[in-house]
Amino acid sequence: MVVEELKRFTGFDRVMFYQFGEGGSGTVLAEAREDHLPPYFGLNYPATDIPDNARNLYKKNLLRLVADVDAKPVRMIPAGLPYDLSEASLRAVSPFHIRYLQNMGVKASMSISVVQGGELAGLIACHHYQGSYPLSSVKRICCLYFGLVVSGQLQALQQSFITGELLRRQERAAIEIRELSRGRAILPILMKRAKHIMACFEADGMVFIDGDKDFSSGSTPSVEQCRFLMGRAAKTVSSPIQYSINIAADFGEAPDNGKSAGVMMLTFVEDSTLFFFRDEKVTSVRWAGRDEDKLAGDLTPRHSFEEWVETVRGTCETWSYVDLALANDFHSSLASFVLQQALMLDRLSKRLKATTAEVQQFAYTVSHDLKAPLVSVNGWIGAMEEDIEDGEFSNLPHAITRVRASVTRMNNLIEELLAYSRIGRVNTPAEEVSVDALVREIVTEMTPLLEEKSIAVQIEGQLPNIDGHPGEISRVFENLIGNAIKYGSGHEKPQIRIFAEPTRFGARFCVSDNGEGIDPQFQHRIFELFQRLDTKNEGSGVGLASVVKVAQLHDGKAWVESDIGAGASFWIELKNQRFEEHESK
Repeated sequence: MVVEELKRFTGFDRVMFYQFGEGGSGTVLAEAREDHLPPYFGLNYPATDIPDNARNLYKKNLLRLVADVDAKPVRMIPAGLPYDLSEASLRAVSPFHIRYLQNMGVKASMSISVVQGGELAGLIACHHYQGSYPLSSVKRICCLYFGLVVSGQLQALQQSFITGELLRRQERAAIEIRELSRGRAILPILMKRAKHIMACFEADGMVFIDGDKDFSSGSTPSVEQCRFLMGRAAKTVSSPIQYSINIAADFGEAPDNGKSAGVMMLTFVEDSTLFFFRDEKVTSVRWAGRDEDKLAGDLTPRHSFEEWVETVRGTCETWSYVDLALANDFHSSLASFVLQQALMLDRLSKRLKATTAEVQQFAYTVSHDLKAPLVSVNGWIGAMEEDIEDGEFSNLPHAITRVRASVTRMNNLIEELLAYSRIGRVNTPAEEVSVDALVREIVTEMTPLLEEKSIAVQIEGQLPNIDGHPGEISRVFENLIGNAIKYGSGHEKPQIRIFAEPTRFGARFCVSDNGEGIDPQFQHRIFELFQRLDTKNEGSGVGLASVVKVAQLHDGKAWVESDIGAGASFWIELKNQRFEEHESK
């Protein structure tokens, strides 16, 4: 409709709608012509036909008329500085363009720019073959505004199509993202939903590589070829989304790609990439003449405009704006899930290492700490047997007392070990714990012992709440307060301070005493399982280790700040998050 209406209004012999594609080449999308003229509809023109400086002028001057190709231009000699005639209607065009038109047999021409988003998207080209063809200023203004209306309408239609297509495919992709987010591992869900995900991206094949794990579906190159592409892509561009319509041309020599010609790569974390492949699409491009003059290095306009058909291989259907927008949405949604999985695996790895260390320490304890009471029991039983054989019974009560003491010690140690092993193995979900109420209750229960040792306890302010299990958090403060009573009572006026500091994700709590303090060189040992610096005081060496374990389950930490003669401040940081369920099977 555009070219036919413009031909009727202006009277030019031929009017073409000419669209620019990737790389600057153009295609004749529509044509209105006199019957005796050869058709140009569907022909392609190389980007070299319109140099960059000419394209820039087309964006500034939206209508340009060459009323007579054979007219001789008149030189203008400025009185002062040179004039910029870019937007002047009477400005002569480049001699290069005049030669080009003459080679085509054109006697007069007019070009109307089609600009979208500030870029030259196309031209409405008008040609006349029967001598000069001047056009009045009124008609030129009408053509100029006609071009503006066409540009606006095309942009609106294109945007409407893109928006509709993007929404349609985003709805489909949202379903797949929801399915992926429901699983604990991404690979099984990708395997199950592969066809649906490929349909969202209009891809022929899909590959996912995550470290040493991989999965492929549809028409794809080998996994080895995909890893080759990952390596090449990492060396060229740092963008998490990369794409190509010609793998061989953009990524260099590589193993056989099979039927795949194009690829889109979504990289999440190192060694974790999702590939979408498109098969080769063999196309025939109709060119308006073989540009042999350009191939020979001739700087003059080409002379050949006879149709020449080129068969293009090795490329796929172009990745569109909708494809790229969808890839960005998909990458953003999936990247957070992949990162979350990586962090979860990292936390599980750390917990596994910690558990391994605990098992080793348990083995040492069973072979050492529990063995000591058994050795004592065995020794006293042997002594009792000898006394009984000798008829000596006066030492039996003392021996029995020592045996019972060893058994009690061993029983207490076993109870401590069992209690320590149960930390984190709570199957009920975490709940909001009022630490302030819990600590005040513990202090109340310990009042007789505190009064006996004349220890004053000061709870500063309102202690914040934390997510967790009341029993485990209670165990933390029982150990910390009990530890302060035991080792801080040597001062003339013993005092225990309990306070908290808020953090971004939770809180850190402190139980401080004014006792003898701890030598800095030994501070790293006191949180280790079954480590006791002071053998004069009773203790299993499990209490502070339990504090550390609870802190780790809250993604926090425990530490001490102390010096000899300056008291000790024990800190525990707890992040305000829900516990994961720990199965004890």
